[in-house]
Amino acid sequence: MRTILVPTDLSDAANNALEYAAKIALAINGKLLIANIKLATDAEVTAEPLNCRYIRTTTDILRDISESTQKTFSVPCNFVEKSTKQNLQKAIAKLSAETDLIVMGTNGTDDTYQYFFGTNTYQVIKKTKCPVFVIPEAVSYKSIQKIVFAWDYTRDNKAAFLQMNNLLEGFSYDIIFLHISHQKTIISDDVFDALKEEVCSSLNDVGNIQFKRIFSEEPENFSDKLHEFMEDSNADLLAITYYDRGIIPNLFHGNITRKLTEAVTYPLLVLHE
Repeated sequence: MRTILVPTDLSDAANNALEYAAKIALAINGKLLIANIKLATDAEVTAEPLNCRYIRTTTDILRDISESTQKTFSVPCNFVEKSTKQNLQKAIAKLSAETDLIVMGTNGTDDTYQYFFGTNTYQVIKKTKCPVFVIPEAVSYKSIQKIVFAWDYTRDNKAAFLQMNNLLEGFSYDIIFLHISHQKTIISDDVFDALKEEVCSSLNDVGNIQFKRIFSEEPENFSDKLHEFMEDSNADLLAITYYDRGIIPNLFHGNITRKLTEAVTYPLLVLHE
């Protein structure tokens, strides 16, 4: 069974992500691991006195959530509670080493630090190699029937697609391969046609396949173009590949992944190169 890690801080966004993860688990024959991780200093501050026997602990709440999730959705569910002296994102990434998918809720950028340095979800994406499913707080689950896969011409991107296709084999979906070009040229047309041939030769058991291309001369506008396309396409999921190219490319070209996690209004699946 595939293991789905669901980090939680017991917020509304995290609870919504857990419900989404449970329904994904049911479709792909998966099991859930709910993880609540606190910084060691926080754990010490919030430790309850021994005589507070009538106050529910975090462990009690997690146990209730785990049992309720297993009963409601008929999927195996367990939980783990940890404190760490590292940052929370590194601790989650360490847990993800033995899981197949992370499902995380997000409520976007909610403070100044996150605006400049990325949301918690984005920081987890940076530190793990596990696929990360980002679920906005306001998005409810619905079956994945139409996927937009943002595509470039690299082997890493092809490998990421095959990883996604394997992960979502419990679903029957149509797919739109979307490429963003800087400008329309004869060379880009030829490369785009070659891409279509390569993709079609490697696909099995996928529904309707479309290839679309949009244009933007400014890389920093790519995330906006993706948002616009998703709104027009009425797709259930956007899949992208995260490339760790270091800080210099990000400074000059912006980081599409971070921008998307800050403002996404639909499920986002982030795969790794």
